[in-house]
Amino acid sequence: MQNAKLKCTFLCLLAAAALLGSVESAAAKSKPTYDQAWALCTKHLNKTVPRDSSARYSAGAACMMKYGYRI
Repeated sequence: MQNAKLKCTFLCLLAAAALLGSVESAAAKSKPTYDQAWALCTKHLNKTVPRDSSARYSAGAACMMKYGYRI
């Protein structure tokens, strides 16, 4: 009886670890590198904010923060 409980506990812990590992690896894959984020933000800013606008720096900083980076 106790052997069955031990097996069940072990399997539950193993399943939880596998689930946690897959979630973390998916999150890590979705974050672009700094250079990729910079390119995405520049592309977005070129479409939405005029080049001579003073709001461009703020919008660029906000865009980089969206990807988890600070400028």
